[in-house]
Amino acid sequence: LDLAVAAGVLIPRPETEGLVELVLRFAEDQWGPQGSGRVLEIGTGSGCIALSLAFEGRFARIVATDISPEALAVARANAAALAPAPPLLPEFRLGSLFEPAAGERFDVIVSNPPYIAEPEYAGLDAGVRDFEPRMALLGGPDGLWHTRAILQGAGDHLTPGGLVVLEVDSRRGAASADIA
Repeated sequence: LDLAVAAGVLIPRPETEGLVELVLRFAEDQWGPQGSGRVLEIGTGSGCIALSLAFEGRFARIVATDISPEALAVARANAAALAPAPPLLPEFRLGSLFEPAAGERFDVIVSNPPYIAEPEYAGLDAGVRDFEPRMALLGGPDGLWHTRAILQGAGDHLTPGGLVVLEVDSRRGAASADIA
């Protein structure tokens, strides 16, 4: 997909394609080629994950959230620019973490959350530090604040047998697995 980005959203990177591939494989295994299932993406940014799932998968519903109104504007513009449009467009909602989906359950929860520890920020490559939004990068003092919040809240929003897929920093892989 050709997607626009702006100062308030992360630039999609190849690693994020892995998230999409995992979700698509899970969906194929669960529901076959006819598709089904409900997806929640937390922190959609440009909409690249939600729109890729909408374009390449067959889902009953995709909800994509972000805390940034600017990011949601970029995601909505990207959705409107898709041609041909996918059979199902994501619902874009404003809010933090699970707040925009309160009381709802999903078969898949997916996110590329902020995972850079605050002390590491100054040492980031200038191509990241100078062009990516700080709030989309910083994951608290240990880089795990958002990962922890998503994994701890997932049980209230995930259907039995559902899947949580998160992009994490390889330096925090073991710690993320321990939290899960």
